[in-house]
Parts: sequence; C-alpha cells; structure tokens
Amino acid sequence: MCLPVFLAGCNTLLVLFSRSYLERLWCVTEIFIFMQMGGTADRIEMILPDHALGAPAAGDVSAKASPFDVHDAIKSFDVQRAACFRSEERERLLTVIEAGFGGLGVFNEVLVKLLDAAVALRDAAEARALAAKRGERMRRASGDRRASTDWTSGNECSVALTASPLRLAAPSSSGAHTHVAVQLGAVSP
Repeated sequence: MCLPVFLAGCNTLLVLFSRSYLERLWCVTEIFIFMQMGGTADRIEMILPDHALGAPAAGDVSAKASPFDVHDAIKSFDVQRAACFRSEERERLLTVIEAGFGGLGVFNEVLVKLLDAAVALRDAAEARALAAKRGERMRRASGDRRASTDWTSGNECSVALTASPLRLAAPSSSGAHTHVAVQLGAVSP
C-alpha cells in the first residue's frame, strides 16, 4: 500500500467533499491514514460543491444537484456503510481501520470530530473573507477609495477618492507630477 508514503509527503489533505465521499471506503481510508500520521483539522482543505449547505448553485440546471447538508452527512457517518468495489478489499480495509482505532465506533467518533472541525475552520475562513470584502465595499461606499492605475504613457498615477475633493497626481512630460483637484465637477489645477 503506497498511500501512507504519498500522504507522508503532503502538508495538507485536500478533501473534495460530495454526497458520496463518506460512502467510498478508499476516501475514508485516506482520512484514516491521514489521522494515523498525526493529521489535524487545520491541515485539511475542504472543497464543497456549490449546492452543499443550501440551495443549488445559481445557474445550475442539473437535476442531480439537489441540496445536501454537509454537517448532516458528517454526523451520520458510519464506516460500516462505506463501500468498496471488491468485498475482500472492503473487509481488509475495515480490519485495518478497526485495529488502528481499537474499534470502528471509535473511528467513527474521531472522524466526525475531525471533519466537523475542518468544516468549521473552512466556514470561519470564508466568513472572514466575506467580512473583508464587505468591509472593502463599505469603505469604498463611504467615499474612502484608493486605487492605483497606469495611464497610456506607461507611467503610474494615483487616485484617492474621499469625501474631500478628488486629487489626481499624474506625471507630466517633464517627469514632475501634476496635481489636479476635482470637486463636484469643478476642476482646478
């Protein structure tokens, strides 16, 4: 089995979570090996389908994309329901997991806690990113806008949009900056 060797070289376990992820014993075995090698929730990167935890993704016309709750899928996990193509392979993998955790029930509990924590970390990271985007939009809506752009001359100019007059600084042909203040449509050099 080369799976432990491959996982040993990884800093992060990428989990492409789907409705059937926890029903596939080889996927569960990857998590088992990851845990046996000291893997923690903060080292799991979970990617969820757009239709998880809510309604199907916008524009999704697939009839198969019905919503499902990732938390429910994780909480209802039971390794004994996970399937494998070959029954002898399934029995061997279940025996390894049972031996590694002292019981399949113990493994179920540990896996549920690990994946719940990974989803919570993912949700928190997404909430922070969303809050940062909202903060940026609010900052811009309040009139505090800062941007940098490049005019056709290839030179850099800066633009600061605030509640005060708009001030533009652009390089002139001599290399010196020309400052322009703009307020309510009035222009003054």
